Order: sequence, then C-alpha cells, then structure tokens
Amino acid sequence: MSTVIFWTTAYNNEQTIERTYKSLCNQTDANWMWHVVDDASTDMTYEILCNLARQDTRIIVKRNKINRDYAPGSNIWEVAQLYSDDDYLAIIDGDDEYENKFIEICKNYGKEHNLDIIIGGNKFIDAKTCGITFIRSLEAPMLILNKKDKLDYFYAYYQFMRTYWGKLFKIGIIKNTNSKNIDIKPIYGYSWDTAFCIEQFSYANRIGIINESFYKFFRSNDAQSYKFYEGRIESDQKLFELGENYLMECNAGVSDKKTLFNQQVLEIIYFQSIKSSLQVIINCDLSSHEKYLKILKIGKSKYTQSILLNENLGNLIVQYHNNNFWIKQRMLLFQDLAKWMLNATSIEDEIILDYCVIGQLFCATSGYEEGWIKFKNLHSNALIELGDKMIIQGKNELQELEKYYFNN
Repeated sequence: MSTVIFWTTAYNNEQTIERTYKSLCNQTDANWMWHVVDDASTDMTYEILCNLARQDTRIIVKRNKINRDYAPGSNIWEVAQLYSDDDYLAIIDGDDEYENKFIEICKNYGKEHNLDIIIGGNKFIDAKTCGITFIRSLEAPMLILNKKDKLDYFYAYYQFMRTYWGKLFKIGIIKNTNSKNIDIKPIYGYSWDTAFCIEQFSYANRIGIINESFYKFFRSNDAQSYKFYEGRIESDQKLFELGENYLMECNAGVSDKKTLFNQQVLEIIYFQSIKSSLQVIINCDLSSHEKYLKILKIGKSKYTQSILLNENLGNLIVQYHNNNFWIKQRMLLFQDLAKWMLNATSIEDEIILDYCVIGQLFCATSGYEEGWIKFKNLHSNALIELGDKMIIQGKNELQELEKYYFNN
C-alpha cells in the first residue's frame, strides 16, 4: 500500500504548526509520514515539533542551522530516496491545512487513472479572519493530461502549476527530476515552487486534476509575494524562460496557432508577475535610488520589452479578445509607473540617461504623450548637463596634467 510523505519547511510557526499537524492526523487514510524541516526558527517551532515527534513516530524532524540552508538529508530529493517509486510526496506549509479526505480521494483517483501527479484545488483563507477569500478549482469535473494535452490545455491548468501544495507527486517522478533545482531556492524565493512544479510536469507522463479543493492556504501580508528581496526580478524572468522551455519540450506536431496562444499565456503571466513586483518595489523601504535601479532592470529585460512592444498582447485569449483587456491593463500599469517616475526628485548621474529612455518607452507603450515629452526634455537637459560636467572634468584633468609636467 502506497504511503504519502508530507514535506514541510517551517519557519517561526509556533502559533500554527500544531494545527497543521492536526489536519494530517484527521486524514481518513492514515498511511502517511511527515518530514518537517525547522528552517532556523527563532521561536518555539522546533521544540513543538520535537515534542510531537516523541508522540508520533510518523514525524521526522530536521533543523537548518541557517535559514534556507538545508540540513543533510532534509531536502525534497533526499527525502524521496528513502521511499518507493509508488509512494507519493505532498507538500504543506507550516501554517496551512489539508481537508481530511485529501489522501484518500487523490490516491484512489491516481491509481484509477495511472497518474504521476494528482492535483486538487485550493482555498485561500485570510489568516486574520479565517474567511475564505478565493477558491481555485477546475471548471470541468476533471482533466487528464498526456503529453499533447499539456499543450492543448496549458491555459486551463497553469494556475495549478504555480504552487506545489495541494498535489500528490509520485516519488518515482521526483527521483527522476533534476536535483540541481535545490540550488535555485534562494534565487527564486517565492516562485521556487512554480519552478519545482514545471520540472515535475515536464517528466510526468499523465497528470490528473480533480474539481475539488483540498488545500487550505492561510494568506497574510507577511507572505513572500508581498515582500521585496534580492532575486525577485530575476525570478519573474527565469520563470518565463522555464515556461518557454517546458512548452518546447511538449511541442510535438502542434499547430502554430496553439504555439502562439501558449506564448501569449506566458506573456500575460509574466505581465502579472512584474505588475506585482513593481507594486512591491514602489511600496517597500528601499532607497529611491535602489527603487530606480530595480525598475530599470525590469524595463531593460527582453521579456518586459517583448510585452511592451507586442501590439497583440493577449488577443488570442478568448474571454479578453473583444475588448483588448490586456492592452488596457498594460496601458494603465505603465502610465501610472511613468507618472511615478516623473515625480522623482533626484536621479543620480550614472542612471539618468537610462532612466529617461526607459521612461519614454513606458510612455510610448501606454500612449502617455505628455509624459513622453517630459522624459524627452529631461533626457536632453541631462545630456547637456552631463556634457558640461565632462567638459569641466576634462579641463581639470588637463590642468592636473600641466602641473605634473611643470613639476617634473
């Protein structure tokens, strides 16, 4: 009989970790193990876990000495080596829960349809009020994906690829995937789970999605997606690249129209990602100069420029085709961003020219003519001012050189 191995990274979850454990204990199928890693918590999380492990032999606790630096034998791939290929891996955060029939229903569904990955929906819950804010679920009763279906239904299932919880992964699939992805977690940050899922979906032969929500995600403003950290911008760009590579691997005898459609899906996903990242950058506690540098990094990206210059952004995605929804969304985002940039009070010389060029691009994309003129004027004045400074610098250097020759 196959076992479900739950895997958790817990950081400062002393208030919630017992609730998470209780949701596992309430499973109608009790054949499970729980590998939980305390990620260098500064509260009582580790002590609580050790106490639970003394009472329940299904719990195996590891502890990282440094946050995100996994102790030997604790990462997903190392844990997978301990179990049979026919067992399953499920992931749960240290403040979340599973519905009590998660294992039973998903295991039976997986065996019935010979699936490598079994996916359920998610309930998003406000951590303060405990009210449900959103339910992510499949519109159809179920969806089975083989290699061709991965392309045909990419738009329908990508939402389930974004997070690694709420799923059963065959251990055999985990063992076959690239363990080098362990190294990307500090880079990807909040999007590491998407990178992990893309990898698993690539290797899976058959994937099944059930129209039932099993995972309860407790959302708070302390979540990674609401914070800025180094690597966030690169994460957005890397996921675009991984998505393109995934579609290329699945692409066998598919029409050009379907390929173009899926490319537009990736562009829209990236657009939404940078929209979120820009909001975080503007509202975070970075210095103004650091914010400008981050915005320039986004603006200069080839992925950003591809969506800025695309006159048909999202027009193949049916529900938004008639009203140019994504074109309007792009216009609103980059016009607001350009206005924010124009309110800057002090821009350092080393970035002023790039700042103006990227600002002009944002204005041109959003049809913001007044802003484009302001950035053009700012660029012209900056060239003159920098030129004057260079002339003065050049004269000073010549004077220093003359003094050198005179004294020698």
